[in-house]
Formats: sequence, C-alpha cells, structure tokens
Amino acid sequence: MFTRFAQRILTAGAALSLLVIAPVHSQQEAEDEWFVGPMDEPQISVFNIETVEVDLGIIDDTKKVTARFPFRNDGAVNLVIAGIKTDCGCTHAPLEKREYAPGEEGVIELVFNPQGRSGPQRKTALVTTNDPKNPVVKLLLTTDIRLIVWADPAKAITDPALIRGGDTVKTITIMSQAEHFKVLGIEVQMPDGTPAPTDEGFISATIGATEVIEVDGKETSRTLVEVTIAGSAPVGWLHRQLRINVEAWDETDESAPAEMPEPGGAEQDQADDAESAAAAPDDKPAEESTEGAVPEPELSGVLIGDREHVVRLQIVVQLLGDLVQEERLMQLGILKAGQPFNSVITIASRTGTPFRILDVTSQGEAHGGFKFEYDVTALSEPGVEKRIITIHGTAPMQTGMVKGQLVIKTDIQGEETLRHNFRGSVRNPE
Repeated sequence: MFTRFAQRILTAGAALSLLVIAPVHSQQEAEDEWFVGPMDEPQISVFNIETVEVDLGIIDDTKKVTARFPFRNDGAVNLVIAGIKTDCGCTHAPLEKREYAPGEEGVIELVFNPQGRSGPQRKTALVTTNDPKNPVVKLLLTTDIRLIVWADPAKAITDPALIRGGDTVKTITIMSQAEHFKVLGIEVQMPDGTPAPTDEGFISATIGATEVIEVDGKETSRTLVEVTIAGSAPVGWLHRQLRINVEAWDETDESAPAEMPEPGGAEQDQADDAESAAAAPDDKPAEESTEGAVPEPELSGVLIGDREHVVRLQIVVQLLGDLVQEERLMQLGILKAGQPFNSVITIASRTGTPFRILDVTSQGEAHGGFKFEYDVTALSEPGVEKRIITIHGTAPMQTGMVKGQLVIKTDIQGEETLRHNFRGSVRNPE
C-alpha cells in the first residue's frame, strides 16, 4: 500500500515539474527570437550633410565663386554619389571622388560663374546617392551679384524702323562703381565676333567724357558712348555688335592675395570664359554637371585681365528705304484680248527728298505680248515728294494669266532699283 502511495506522489510531482518547466522554456524561445531581428537588418550608407543651403553674400560679377557643402558617411557600407545635376549652365559641381567609406568625410563644391548676371541669385543642385532613406538631396546656393561694369541698354540697341538716308545716333551709357574706371576703346564686330570690314562704315562709335554721379547712394562713374548708324547702310536688317573694352578696378585689388585655381582645372576655366556673341538665354536645366558646365554667352563686365573688362552690345536695326510704294500690287483685273488698260503707281519719299524716275520695264510675264508705255508726273510740295507713274498698255491677244514685275529705276543711291508686281487675266472677246 505504501508503495502505491509513493508511486502516486512521484507521478504528481512529475506532472507538476512539467507544468513549471514548460513556461520557462517558452519565455527563453521568445527572448531568443527577440534578438534575432536586429542582427538581420540590411547594412546601409547614410548621407549626413552638414547644410543644404549656402549664402555667398555680395560678390563681383567677374570671378567664379565656390559654395562648399561638407558631409560624412554615417552608414555601415560605402556611400556612392551617383551624380549631381544643376539647374543652370552657370553652375557646375566637379566630382573628383564618388565613393566614401563608412565614417569618411567629404565636400561637395558648387562652382558658380556670375558673368552676365546681376542682383540676387538662387541656384540649385540635386545630389543623388545610394542612401536608401535619402536618395536625392537638394542643395541651394544664394548670392547677390554686384556688377563691376554695366551698360544701359544692357544687351542690345534695337530699332525695327530706321529711315535710310540720314545718319541715326544712339547713346550708350557705360557705368562702374569701381574706384578706377576708363573706357579704353570700342571695336565694331560682325555677329560672330569677327571684326567688321574696315571700309564698311555702317556703324561707328565715339567715346565721350566721363563724369561722376550718384546711383543708389554710391559714387558711380559714367561715360557716354555715341553710336552712329550711317544713312548709307543698305535697306533691310543690319546686325553688328560692339566690343567695348573697359578698365575698372579698386585699390584693394592690388593687395589682394593671388587666388587658388578654381575646381575643374585650366581647361574648365577656358571653357567657362569662352567668348560668345549670342544673346543671353534664360536659365535652362543643365545636363549632368560632373563633367563641367556648358559656358554661357558673354553679356557684360567680363574679366579679361586683372583690371580690364569687356562689355558686348548687339546692334539689330532695320533700315527702311526712303522711297515707298503706296500701292503694293498693280491689279490689271479681267481684260479682253487686245483691250487697252491704264494703271497708276505712286512712289513717295519718306524724307521729302526730290528724286527722278529714270526708266520702267517689265519682266516675268506668263506669256509674251504684254506691251506698255508710261508717263511720270511729279508732285512736289513742302515736305512732300511723290512721283505718279501712269502705265498705258494693251492686253495681249493670248488668253490666260498675265503676271510679272515692273522694274523701276531711280536716281536715289542705294535704291536704284524698285520692283512692283502686277497681275491680271485675259479672256477671249465676246
């Protein structure tokens, strides 16, 4: 009996021990599972950049400047900079190194070329990396450009309606707030920057005296330049450009230490400073800037030495002839074969200059047989000079369209030949 009682006690104890041990085993498994998770997380790079905005303050428009953006790889694997894309060809970001080990530090440099710009500027760049949590970072460069030399008008002299025959004078103002300022000389160039023919004489420029005025509370040197467009220039559009060489510098420039070479090397500097006669375009997104920026056209204040600058202005004008045809087309209408006709062409001088009609002929008829004679009547009043050409002719016997040009010869230099279109239709007589 004792034996049976003992067996019962042993059986109950074994069962109790199982109940006590089971919860402890389950808690240990749970703790083991808790520590497995973090050990399996992927290793990543972390692009930790010190700042995303740099303000360069007030700068001159003659020298490139650099904004620095320090960063560190706070990840566990290498940080890779895939590329940097700027929003303007005036800004580029040279990359000498793309991969950074964990804990390694680096600097992204945005090099800004202020030439041809003025006032407040905001330039951005997008940096793409392999940081999975922050793959694209936007950098901002701000600055305020102070022009060393500027012109008024700033870019071009334009006039779509100059009357040929008399010289036209336009005034350009060249200004600077530098302590020393002088307009050294002016060269007339073709649109591509090559010198204009020396014997052309269509454009000339005269440098006037320099005076000191006050602009925005600052002493400013001002030189007036008179540009003359010759009345002998041909009828039509005339496009030239002026290269104005200017000396402008401050006393502090002499004691300033020599600058370190800009990032990108000498080849990059030469590309950025390349001269171009094209008009300045609006800011356009630049391509991947790691290979350097696309140079922009020179507009004004371009530094070509320690003290010398170049101001470029386009001259785009249209010269209208002194003689104007009041009727655009001589309409013969519908004529019968052999029918006589009369038509009138009126030619006037815009400037009231007397002139003569030397001859009138025809060319380009659809078919032969178009014959005519002409009379010229002069109308001269104070300030008014007109010549009325009356055409007398006979319709050809051949039916069909009649069209061509009247070639009118005059004694006005540069307008010796005028052309006047005519057209009509010839039918069989009823």
